[in-house]
Amino acid sequence: NQKQEVNDLSEYEGIIDFNRLTKLNEVLKRVSKVMLIEADCTHKNLFYMGRIDCLAYFDDELFLIDWKINESRKETIRDLYDTPIQIAAYLGAYLNDPKHAKVRQEHKIKGGLFVNICKTTGDVDLHIINYQLAEYFWYKWLSYLRKFWTIVLKNK
Repeated sequence: NQKQEVNDLSEYEGIIDFNRLTKLNEVLKRVSKVMLIEADCTHKNLFYMGRIDCLAYFDDELFLIDWKINESRKETIRDLYDTPIQIAAYLGAYLNDPKHAKVRQEHKIKGGLFVNICKTTGDVDLHIINYQLAEYFWYKWLSYLRKFWTIVLKNK
């Protein structure tokens, strides 16, 4: 009965534009071996935590994937604003969190992947945050974190 519900999408006509979903479907075909979904991760040394949207293989390489739906396209890395910093922070927490040690031992992560789905057009923009970019954004994250903890300690 549940399978019938999933296959019968007629009740969603007019609510969901299925033509726009075809672009997302092309991206989803490239995703495999999902390791984590909505997984908490904590950087115990730097005292922060986050939630990873997805850790999965994309084109046969392991990525920490951040999915977003926006009103506009995000065609360049500049269009992402602080999202690469967020991805770098998640990568840092993932690499530091003991509860993910087994996954890390068995699977080498390539970097971060930002997937933006444009709500108005259905276009999907992909941005790979490789280790070199992640390191750059990691240092930006550390400066934000330092400012945060400086303010917290001043107001204690």
